[in-house]
Amino acid sequence: MKSKKILAALMAGAVALCSSGCTIGGDKSWSAKSGDTQLPAGVYIYELFSAYNQAKTKAGYTTYMDMKTQTIDGKDAFTWTKDTAKNSINQIFVIDDMMKDLNLTLSDDDNTTINTETASAWNGSSSNAGYGTTLEKFNIAKSSFQIAYAEYYVKYQKVFEAIYGQGGSKEISAEDQKAYFEKKFASFEMIPVALYSKDSSGSYSVMSNDDKAKLKTELEGYASEVKGGKKSMSDAGTDYMNAHSDTVTASPYQDVTTDLETSGLPTDVVTGIQGMNGGDVQVLDIGSYYILVSKRDIKTKTDTALQDEQTKLSVLSGLKGDEFQQDIEQKAENYTNATFNTACINAYTPDLFYTAPSSSAAVSSENISEDPSSTSDAVSSTSSAA
Repeated sequence: MKSKKILAALMAGAVALCSSGCTIGGDKSWSAKSGDTQLPAGVYIYELFSAYNQAKTKAGYTTYMDMKTQTIDGKDAFTWTKDTAKNSINQIFVIDDMMKDLNLTLSDDDNTTINTETASAWNGSSSNAGYGTTLEKFNIAKSSFQIAYAEYYVKYQKVFEAIYGQGGSKEISAEDQKAYFEKKFASFEMIPVALYSKDSSGSYSVMSNDDKAKLKTELEGYASEVKGGKKSMSDAGTDYMNAHSDTVTASPYQDVTTDLETSGLPTDVVTGIQGMNGGDVQVLDIGSYYILVSKRDIKTKTDTALQDEQTKLSVLSGLKGDEFQQDIEQKAENYTNATFNTACINAYTPDLFYTAPSSSAAVSSENISEDPSSTSDAVSSTSSAA
């Protein structure tokens, strides 16, 4: 869905350039409008940036590739990028129209969520860089990012729930929700332990084979105690922390109930947990981690889990998320109420993001090098901007 578009930009759908109304003029401060809603230029630039990155993904981009010569879905890559960006703009208008049709408004909690999510994604954290520094280079203001990102997602979710949730025109029955949950979700406790360390300079050191063997023996000992009922997984996490207090400052214990296929967990973890039965306790080896896992019978969590709003939303999304997104994309493709500002559309093109193909073996700064901490993230849960 459109909520996956950020940077990687998993967007789809296309409309012809200026298929809706276009305004010719010199004012490049706004990009498109529909009814009382007028979007700043930065929203279009963001959608263009997202679409360009999606085009690169579809093309299998490398630094030796010339994006100007690539073809995406039968179109040259730059035309595809512009069409996809305009479809994304139309999706914003479609969701706004549906909000009005369904008499939905943003609550104080919704606005708090929008502000919080925007700040988090824009500023980043101590372990993850924010998008702000990159986006500002392309004249995208934080306020534009908020409209295209967090505000859109919150509205999208509200419309989705209003249609497929309780009392909606396409309400999903409790029986179907239960069946999906028990088929797709897993409930487990886990203690992930890294097999590497990182020093203050950012350098990684891989654990020796002898230390790995000792650690696995330790974790298998915890597994035996948990399976025998002598110790809880939470206690095992505390014991591990105390035994490694020189390097561990908090218990690595986690209690998880999730749809494994959309959880973001590494494939080896998903496969390992899927292969376990309820009541099993074992140590998974996924290369850079050992993970002590205790799996529950999912049916013991059904009633409680489906009372949680986020879990219920995840279930509804699993059942009807693709259908809803396809509907939004189709409505956007056929949307005729938008007026696009030609001055803005012509001023901001995929050339903003284009990098000439490399003639050397140097790695582009756009590519993110892999390191062991990428698994850790999955397991542990500039000019005047428009």
